[in-house]
Order: sequence, then structure tokens, then C-alpha cells
Amino acid sequence: MKVTYLDEQGNEIPSTPAEYDKETNRVSNQLIEWLEAFIGDREATVYRMVTEIDEKNEFDWEQLYFEIENKVYVLDFYQWG
Repeated sequence: MKVTYLDEQGNEIPSTPAEYDKETNRVSNQLIEWLEAFIGDREATVYRMVTEIDEKNEFDWEQLYFEIENKVYVLDFYQWG
């Protein structure tokens, strides 16, 4: 399975840093393995939405949208600001 990441304009971007060093990033490595198992051999398009906050007491968040076989799955990541 080839994983392709797209920026806001739909242009292909290099792999994420977690993929460069899977040996030392166990959480990201496990998440990637789960996603690979979930997607399998199916065609998937992935969209990424990131918020950037200005306030200290807000959440940073990121959503990944996986479009697979005419269905959309959402993966959310939140981090306290």
C-alpha cells in the first residue's frame, strides 16, 4: 500500500516525520500499522485539516478524512494549547 499525503491545495507532500523513524516512535508506528490494516488493498484518498490557535487555553486539533469506497472516516487528534 502506498500512502500519499496532500497539502491544502491537493499537492503531494513528503511523508510525515513519524514515518522517517518508526523504530523510535512506537505510538505513531502502531497507528500507521492499524491504518494500513484498516485500509488494506482498497483505494483511499486522505484529506488533512489542521487548526492553529492563538489562545493559550484552546485546543489545537487536526482531522484526517479517509475516503474509501464512497465512505468517509474521520480521525481526530487534539492537543491542549
